[in-house]
Amino acid sequence: MGKGAGGRGLVKMRKTIIILLVLIAIPLYSYNVYVLIKGSLKGTQETSTMQINGKKATVSIENLRNIVEPVIFVKKGRSPFVEFTVTEKTTVETRQVQIKKPVKAVAEMPKITINGIMWNPQNPLAMLGLPDGSSTVVKAGQKIGEFTVKKIEKTRVVVMVGKREVVLTR
Repeated sequence: MGKGAGGRGLVKMRKTIIILLVLIAIPLYSYNVYVLIKGSLKGTQETSTMQINGKKATVSIENLRNIVEPVIFVKKGRSPFVEFTVTEKTTVETRQVQIKKPVKAVAEMPKITINGIMWNPQNPLAMLGLPDGSSTVVKAGQKIGEFTVKKIEKTRVVVMVGKREVVLTR
């Protein structure tokens, strides 16, 4: 008697769980079908409301995809994704020099190279190789050491060293 009554209770519990699962699955399935049908109907567009220049505007998602320009990578020199290795050590000889007259200090242009330009008209970036062998990504107006990046163009970078403007080309 104990086994039969417990077995029937277990079967009843299983049926209840299956019914609950089916009751949960039907609305979810119906919603998925609704979303698929809504998306496939012609003339329907998803829109987004945003503020442009302080005014609210409704823009379709498709138009947003057409407005955003892709970033174009310009390859120059070694890949930034490959590990940097030094193959040869260099030595620098130093000697003392006597200066007879005080000379006005002239800012020397550091040895900077363009490793790459990531072009986007709204926010261009440049990857510059620095004299110590490292690389850094910069944007216009950024100060790195003794120079300031003035402007980044598609094929060149303009930097200011002191009051002197220097153009770096690829």
